[in-house]
Amino acid sequence: MDRIATKRPTPEYVRRFRGRVEGLRGSELQKKIDAEINTILDKNNVKKAPVFVPEIAESLLFDLFFTQFNDGTIGDMADTVENMGGIDSNRYIRVEKRCDNLRSFGTIAHELGHFFIHCNDADAFYERKPLFLLDVSPDDKEKEEQADLFKDSLQMPLRFLKPFIKERCALRRTWRSVLQDIKDEFLVPRHTARARIESLLHKAVCDDMLCEELP
Repeated sequence: MDRIATKRPTPEYVRRFRGRVEGLRGSELQKKIDAEINTILDKNNVKKAPVFVPEIAESLLFDLFFTQFNDGTIGDMADTVENMGGIDSNRYIRVEKRCDNLRSFGTIAHELGHFFIHCNDADAFYERKPLFLLDVSPDDKEKEEQADLFKDSLQMPLRFLKPFIKERCALRRTWRSVLQDIKDEFLVPRHTARARIESLLHKAVCDDMLCEELP
């Protein structure tokens, strides 16, 4: 009897996540992701920062590869029935091997965003992340931005980020100091930490200003 090709199994909590964010955009999507991220942390027994995203990817049966791209790609992801593109895997994330650890972790988290938001059990999915979003369609650009929302929420979950900043507010620390602390504690680039904070506060932050608690 011929083998019936299928995707690798997807946990039920991933299916529930997909159902809860389906059709959402912008700030509504961000709020729902921030709320649902707690389930991912609980299912993977993540008790404190940093969130080690490679371990979460592996728990979802992703094969991780570090390779050298020569076309401006910094990562790609596939969730398919059959192996594709000469890769011996039907669920994988590949990361540009010349990236440092912070960029690599962010790329894996970004690709997991596509898995949680844009994949389903029935259809094959392939996505590549370019270094710059210059030559992509509006639809693909929106998907990339949504995956970045997930990335930032997974790497800097409010469960850990809010008390972390509150503690520093009590010490009257400036944003310059706090952003560096977030970089070191959550293992994210400083510009990514700034973007996350400004998104949550709905305003720009000045390095020399005292930090403020998140809403």
